[in-house]
Amino acid sequence: MVQRLKSIFHTGSLPPEISSLIDLYQDSFEYGDSRGTRISDALAFEDPLSEDLDMSSASLTLLDDKMFNMVQQVINSFSLPGVASRRVKFHRKIRCRDLLLSVVANNYASAQVVIFNNNTWFAAVIQRIFTATWLSSPGQTHQCPFALIIPYKPLDSSNGIPDPYSRFGFSGSKLFDGKLDDNPLVVPIDSISSHFTYTPQEHSPISTSFHALPLTKFPDFGAAQHRHIFHTAVFIYRSPLFCFI
Repeated sequence: MVQRLKSIFHTGSLPPEISSLIDLYQDSFEYGDSRGTRISDALAFEDPLSEDLDMSSASLTLLDDKMFNMVQQVINSFSLPGVASRRVKFHRKIRCRDLLLSVVANNYASAQVVIFNNNTWFAAVIQRIFTATWLSSPGQTHQCPFALIIPYKPLDSSNGIPDPYSRFGFSGSKLFDGKLDDNPLVVPIDSISSHFTYTPQEHSPISTSFHALPLTKFPDFGAAQHRHIFHTAVFIYRSPLFCFI
């Protein structure tokens, strides 16, 4: 029932007697920050698309060789690979499930994300958000939102600082160096699992180190949706999973 709250409260046909209840719901769960809560997880599947995406050539930007090659490499891993277009549509922010994701220049907090991959995860910052298109072998055009991210350097044995949290897996959080890696990555937006809480380690020998705790109880949710979308060739940006803002 809770998953239908958004649809119920936005029908426009509810009696005026419950208007105060609707206002309370919207202030608490739609306009407020409810990330990491159970109701936020439940409401995530009803995020509507706010506007159409303009993919006309006049609104597109030409990628440089390095970034284009990264995009093409990711597309080559899909079940329906193809030749990517060099022209993409950049965005300042995008809503994916319950996540409001932004480029770091637009909103620092919303750009701090967790990527879950191959039974492990890492923290990263979003540099760019864009939609790319490609032509598959049957002659069909597909499009998908991507992010250019830069991972934070992890703490390891060479740092001389033990990480007691990492042995507990995804729910146990991790310590990171705080410095950004030298190699950016391009990932599908849907492979981003969550945001994370950022806690500086004041007494650490590495002044930039921080503790990252993922704000989700389902570490593989993004990856599972990613596998479903791309293995069934559903490359439709007008999906409730994505909302361009």
